[in-house]
Amino acid sequence: MRRVAVFTLAAGLLLSVSTPASAAPADIANSVAADVMSPFCPGSTLHDCSSAEAQDLREEILARAENGWSRTRIMSWLEDEYGPSIRSTPATEGAGWLAWLLPLAVVIGGAAVAWAFLRRSTSSSGVEPSTQVTRSERSELERELRTLRGRP
Repeated sequence: MRRVAVFTLAAGLLLSVSTPASAAPADIANSVAADVMSPFCPGSTLHDCSSAEAQDLREEILARAENGWSRTRIMSWLEDEYGPSIRSTPATEGAGWLAWLLPLAVVIGGAAVAWAFLRRSTSSSGVEPSTQVTRSERSELERELRTLRGRP
């Protein structure tokens, strides 16, 4: 159980890593554009959308980054403007954690079930098979072998 807690904590730390505050405005703008869905090109990120409206929005994001807005503040502004579905991935705060932890919990649970099944199916029942052949079994075996070889 302790391993699960450590793994969950490590995964959370990796997911919560964001662009450092000292990043260049262009880097912040590109990071944001890659992490939001385009409201103008369904199924594409803003970074990949080639429409004029998408270009205008990318320029607006860059302007806000150049004015000192943090990545978090820009993401909040975009969510206020376009709704939470603008994010290409679920949020890492609030109920958004469920979207990250639920699949992880399913994988861990499935692995635990598979491990338990394999351990149970391969474990010995405690009864060792007999390697001793009785006289009656030996005579029956010899009789069957003679029959197979064509001798009565």
